[in-house]
Amino acid sequence: KSTIANHPEHADIVISSQILVGTIAKLETLFPDRRFAYLPENYRVINGNPSHPEYWIAGTRHRTFGFNILNRLCPETHLNTWVITPEEAEMVKHATNTFLTLQIQFAKELAVLCKQHHADPKEVAAVLRRDPRIGKAYLNPDGDPSPHLLREVHNMAHLGGGPLIDLLENQCWQ
Repeated sequence: KSTIANHPEHADIVISSQILVGTIAKLETLFPDRRFAYLPENYRVINGNPSHPEYWIAGTRHRTFGFNILNRLCPETHLNTWVITPEEAEMVKHATNTFLTLQIQFAKELAVLCKQHHADPKEVAAVLRRDPRIGKAYLNPDGDPSPHLLREVHNMAHLGGGPLIDLLENQCWQ
């Protein structure tokens, strides 16, 4: 809040950091004279080159503002940009990270089964990724969810979760 308050009055605010669902709505209430946008995928510069995800999302209640931000950040990827509500963008970030954690946990459990039955888990994962229904899934049998992915599972569970998310949260925190 203090960072936003220090910006000039009526300044547009773009947030590209992990935030809880509902954060932008709270900020809009606190600062009704500002336009907010949430970018769930971080814009990074690696070795002097901007990294570009396969698609860009801006969560805002002002479509033109959202598209203007995305066009400035990634003008060459205009076909892969979406402007959605802040709540949808916030949920996309949580859901993506929770899904990645689910894939990691699945790969670990699959690896145990593979080893019990004398199958190479890396070969099984490589073949699974060739199935177009699975695609580029993160199926590294040696992986572990990073702390930020685990935090996202916890956040999703506290949003209301459901049996699968609750089970995943319990499994991850063991």
